[in-house]
Amino acid sequence: MSESNNLNDARAKIQTDWIDNGCQLAWLIDPKTETTFIYRADGSIQINRTFDQSLSGEDVLPGFELDLTELR
Repeated sequence: MSESNNLNDARAKIQTDWIDNGCQLAWLIDPKTETTFIYRADGSIQINRTFDQSLSGEDVLPGFELDLTELR
């Protein structure tokens, strides 16, 4: 998310523009609050409220990890 984005608008856009159109995995990263929203094709949304862990590419990008601690 950039500073000009609205969180609710960004969340809606990921769901309607990405997931509903076939995206298998999407991350919305809010650096201000260190919150990450992980959207999956099955409709689940996982919310992590810390940058203490890495994000995984799961089965969509096997072996890929994004170290969130570097975003602080």
